[in-house]
Amino acid sequence: MRYLKTILEYNTSDVLYHGTSFDNAKSIIDNGITEDIYLGDMSTAETYAYSFNEPVLIQFDLNSVSNYLEPNFTLYNYYLDNIEEDEDYEDIIKDWENSNKNWEDSLEIFGSVILPVSNTHINLDDITYL
Repeated sequence: MRYLKTILEYNTSDVLYHGTSFDNAKSIIDNGITEDIYLGDMSTAETYAYSFNEPVLIQFDLNSVSNYLEPNFTLYNYYLDNIEEDEDYEDIIKDWENSNKNWEDSLEIFGSVILPVSNTHINLDDITYL
């Protein structure tokens, strides 16, 4: 199944990742989370991180952020708006519509969740350089 990798990573990991640039990570360290950020499994975050110069992964302990997490409706809307472009999108939309539509389902189906502005803090130990 398409989501098997994400499900396995989610079930065996107590960590979520945010892919970004070193400069953005430093800003989060210095200023905290000042805007919503996307978190996901390592593979998804790493792919996103490589779109930046000086890519890094920021690691978040799932237990410390789980009360703040929200579903990633941005991806749902993307799949809905582009359903004609990829036949897998229809299955993704059906899976979402048949789910409880919580952050756990978002992580399982989309491989991503949103961490809204919060008091969650990171430090240099939470950053992996790619």
